[in-house]
Amino acid sequence: MPTLLTSLLEAAERKSRSGSSARRAVDGLLKQHAAADGRLDLAALCRFVETLMPGCRPREVLALFNAHAQASAGTKDDTMAVPARSLADAILRAGGGGEAWPVAGSNAPRAAVPAQVSRDCGDVGREEGAASPPAVAQKRPPPKSSQPPASAPPPQPPSAPPPHPSAPPPAAAVPPPAPTPQAPPPLSEGHFAEVLRQLRQVLDARAAAAEADLPRRERLTLHRSERHAAARQIVMLRALRSVSPAAHLSAKELAAALAPLAADKRSQSGGKFAEPAAAAALCEASGGGSVERLLELVCPMPRRHDRPEPRDAPPDAPHGQTQTPHLPPPPPFDTGRPACGPPFDRASGRKGQRHVPPPAAESIPLSIRYRFSQSAVAVPSDFEPRLVTRSAQPPDLSLRREFVFGYNGLGRHNRAPNVFALDGGRALYCVAALAVVYDPATSEQTYLEAHDDDITCVALHPSGRLAVTGQCASAYSGTAPWLAVWEVDTKKVLSRVGWVPDQRAHVSQGRFHAPGATPPSDLPPNALPASHETVVPPPEAYRPFYERSVCAAGFSPDGALLLAVGTDDQHTLGVWNWRRRELLVSAPTLTARPPGIHHLAVAPGAPAGEPMLLVSVGLAAQPKFWKLTPPRKAPSGAQRRLAEAAEVGADARFWALKSQLGRMGGGAADLPTSLSCVAFGGVAFAAPSGAAHGLTFVGGSNGSIFVFDAPRNPAALRTIGRAHLGAVTVLLATEGGVVSGGADGRIALWAPNADAVGLEGQRADVSKAGASLRIERPAHVYQIGHGEEGGEGGGGDAAKGGRHAAATRGASAVSAASALPTSLVGGAGAIRSLAVLPAVGAKAGAARVRSAAEKGVRFANVSEDRGAAESGRAGESGSERFATLSPPRLLVGTARCSLWLCSPPRRSNKSAPAAGTSQELVAGHFGDALALAPHPLRDDVWASAGDDKQLLLWRRGPCRTPAQRASLPAGATCLTFSPDGALLAAGLASGAVAILRPGSLDGPPAELGAICRVEEATPVREGRGALCDLKFAPGSGARGGYLACAGHDRVIDLYRVEPVEAASGKPGVALRQVAVCRGHASTVTHIDWSVDGSLLMSNDAAREVLHWQVPSCKQLLAPASATAGVVWASWTCVLGFPAIGIWPDGSDGSDVNAAHQSADGKLLLTADDFGTLKLFHCPCVVEDAPYRAATGHCSHLSCARFLRGDGHCVSSGGSDRTVMLWQLCNAAGEGDSFRSTPRPLARAAWRSNGHGQASAPGPGRGPGRGRRAGGRVRSR
Repeated sequence: MPTLLTSLLEAAERKSRSGSSARRAVDGLLKQHAAADGRLDLAALCRFVETLMPGCRPREVLALFNAHAQASAGTKDDTMAVPARSLADAILRAGGGGEAWPVAGSNAPRAAVPAQVSRDCGDVGREEGAASPPAVAQKRPPPKSSQPPASAPPPQPPSAPPPHPSAPPPAAAVPPPAPTPQAPPPLSEGHFAEVLRQLRQVLDARAAAAEADLPRRERLTLHRSERHAAARQIVMLRALRSVSPAAHLSAKELAAALAPLAADKRSQSGGKFAEPAAAAALCEASGGGSVERLLELVCPMPRRHDRPEPRDAPPDAPHGQTQTPHLPPPPPFDTGRPACGPPFDRASGRKGQRHVPPPAAESIPLSIRYRFSQSAVAVPSDFEPRLVTRSAQPPDLSLRREFVFGYNGLGRHNRAPNVFALDGGRALYCVAALAVVYDPATSEQTYLEAHDDDITCVALHPSGRLAVTGQCASAYSGTAPWLAVWEVDTKKVLSRVGWVPDQRAHVSQGRFHAPGATPPSDLPPNALPASHETVVPPPEAYRPFYERSVCAAGFSPDGALLLAVGTDDQHTLGVWNWRRRELLVSAPTLTARPPGIHHLAVAPGAPAGEPMLLVSVGLAAQPKFWKLTPPRKAPSGAQRRLAEAAEVGADARFWALKSQLGRMGGGAADLPTSLSCVAFGGVAFAAPSGAAHGLTFVGGSNGSIFVFDAPRNPAALRTIGRAHLGAVTVLLATEGGVVSGGADGRIALWAPNADAVGLEGQRADVSKAGASLRIERPAHVYQIGHGEEGGEGGGGDAAKGGRHAAATRGASAVSAASALPTSLVGGAGAIRSLAVLPAVGAKAGAARVRSAAEKGVRFANVSEDRGAAESGRAGESGSERFATLSPPRLLVGTARCSLWLCSPPRRSNKSAPAAGTSQELVAGHFGDALALAPHPLRDDVWASAGDDKQLLLWRRGPCRTPAQRASLPAGATCLTFSPDGALLAAGLASGAVAILRPGSLDGPPAELGAICRVEEATPVREGRGALCDLKFAPGSGARGGYLACAGHDRVIDLYRVEPVEAASGKPGVALRQVAVCRGHASTVTHIDWSVDGSLLMSNDAAREVLHWQVPSCKQLLAPASATAGVVWASWTCVLGFPAIGIWPDGSDGSDVNAAHQSADGKLLLTADDFGTLKLFHCPCVVEDAPYRAATGHCSHLSCARFLRGDGHCVSSGGSDRTVMLWQLCNAAGEGDSFRSTPRPLARAAWRSNGHGQASAPGPGRGPGRGRRAGGRVRSR
């Protein structure tokens, strides 16, 4: 074991970062702490060692002082000090093996501990927990000296015989020594005990005032008896220092020091301990007047087993709790372990994965103080040193994403369509930082994980094999907005777009080339890159083109170009050659508050090399029609040189982008304040001008649809008034007409009438188009929702919808400041996006549809006889021959962040269009997802809640929708199940507590339609701030128990759960406040119960860890020593011994929002502000410990929990409104899933069962056999 000198030398080398400059570091620190004469007293030496090597034991510093201290030259007293020069030489010589010095307790001269050293480093006796000496001290051997005592005979040579008694004395006899004064008679054992009692009585009387001089850390962490003993030592030490600062006192000096204490009026015995005989006995019992031993004799620090035994549990303990002792009996005090120390491996300065040898058992402190906690945390009494080595390694398990619940449908940051249908009935959509491909037939998802922040736009390539996704600027990674073009099936990124050369670029070889950047490869126009890997251009060569985010994107009809609009102040439109990652042309679209552009539509059918029509709509009352013209000829030499000097490439200089505004017509009252969406009629609504894309439909914020013949005529031909109550949020072109969705939650299919424009492919007169185009009512109305008024009022004008109109009256218009409406008829909210799924049937039906579209025939309503409808009407003329096709199946994304499959209606007539059926495919929260709670008895059930005032009860399985739903009075911030699973408590943002009773979970998912019933929303905390955490006590449930609630009011309320009979006659529960825990200085963020329900642990925002007795709610004043043997029923606190190493380097102590320990105590799951889910070994006791990370969220993670069995876990993404289900799998073999061994709940692997354990209500269940869903995992 290295000496202290060797440790100081290693610390100096680390501080100087070079072995050659270690002396410079040592000399500088010694010069800083030494006195003017170049010497260090004990206090200065303690400060020097603490600066160079924090956490050193004071006993070792005292031994170092005794080994190198020298008396001051030229002084009359015996003041001891250490020369700085000799100490520096000794430290530097320690590199060759070090040197030893006398340890505490040897016969070397010893120094006493001054008062200021006792405050800075802690008292030596208290740090070591020294035991009390016996009542009568044993005599110590006299110190070795070169001169014998005066009373001893002179030494004789070994060879000389002893003198004969009759022999005469020698001639030169030494005169006898002078007589010494008579020593006081020794005290008997009884008298000595009386002296100690009297002295301690006076010290006790003065100790109450001296406790205020203790440091705040010791006042809060020491036991009451330890704190009182430390105060007595302070009083005794001040009395001794008033006489002499030496380390040893004579009997006369000791009597003089005790005289003021004996004169105290509170000394009832007259102060006999200051008499010479008593002072001599005390001096002899303390080893010759040693100040340190005198303190240990008179003011001993109590042992752990000397403390008072805890009281039994109160008679009103929680339901099902036995009468167990209040605190488990602690083990005997280990005098060899330090009282408090730093985290393991802190001195090395290493981070992440590394090898840390297990420390010696005697070097493990009783408590640890680390930088992210203001309170010392107790080390478990049975902690094994080998767990330190394991904590410095990442776990063997990793996290694999199984399913993502939610959809980005709120429309707060973008309004462009973000749901698309793929072949095979799959759906493409975005959520958080993931692009999801979902197969409803198998309920499986695959993901594109190339983005590191929120995906704001999605578009599908005309081929259907590629897609583009754009993200917003990431504050975490420091990246600007960019777009990725990737393959749908393989998820390979083909190109990354969003950078342009900066102003430092120069011309190289006739091409625009930036220094240090790789020039883009010249690929054929229709060829894809051979490799999917793309190198992001270096920042010194390129700059970002977009700001903030990308709000809309689309491909050209041939798929060669990519068009995207950013959210800068002018909403710049950029046209890219995505294969070469080259900007061709750009132009500002609209100056408005982002997102000002709601939709960018590209007209289909434009031949290659011909101008293309683009339509942009947003926070303006008129649409903007763009004409994108490709270059006609190759540039000449002079033109190329001019282009090379510009910001865009030579070929891009000749792309033209021109725009014109549309004219709406009508009065000012009929004009919308903004426009939302665009669709092209195609062959169903042929354009009078003969444009291949047909008529152009534009949806407005006033519920009207405007029809244009762009680009020939920018004026509106007709207006479909009041198509929806509220804004028209989405338009979709189908082969049978145009489908519209609105903020009122309705979906309507608009089909052409018999005299529609463009019938039979004839070109109509533009002047008569407005009169001949009559679209008065939708052909079909789709039903969507949970069956609550869905589809009612679908016939005729929307204003005649009866209850539908009343329910949606006052629907808000589209604006950039607010999201789409979510509280609407049917529970589905506003329609966010639409996509047409392939018809059920097969390739023949799809071929028939394409054939009818190519012939330009129109589509009528569904006939009851589908066979006759598919064959057409044989007896009619060609101009009246229609191909009758069924309405399409629609994939619908709603503002409530859910996906629906809407089937066409079974029958329809002219009077009232029938409504079809709908099925919810994926559900989620449309407000911040804040709270999670795993079911205590089932490994496949959990609950989630958030700001949207809905509580969702999920069940893992093929059904991806909630098994049960409940509506809460306010947004929820925390959730918890009772241990028996019968109750579910939700802490609300208003401060109230809602108690719910879930329905039965024994049937298949299709039968789990029961709604959770709110038993009570108690207002006892209402108005005192939101709740942050609440927990049921072990053994609590519907039959009774305790519930603890903590929140922003800095207190913890303790409620008794009492069964009552509800007004409906069914059994219910009521909450009655029992006590309040007061003492936190900030918001209480996390709480946990002990396994016997007698203790409560809490964390707050000020990084304090406090412990409370239940049900008295009294704070434990010595938690570091009193909780070392406590077993906790659960661990969700972010501060404490198992969570020391979860904080990253540079953290401010608020980055980790949630933690959860697995049931077997081997893993720790955390959720942080960086959107990362981390998996650590538990206990995590080395700072900045390695972990396995999983990403996909794009916001602050609010909560993360293991499900029962530890085979799965769930995470909530806060403002990204997603809940993700993860599966634990082996990191080495990804094909194997992890199945935990059934263990008792809250039974930690690093704790013994000597103080009780939690019993599981039933056998643990392993996780299901899930298919790998492609979660991204990294290890550190």
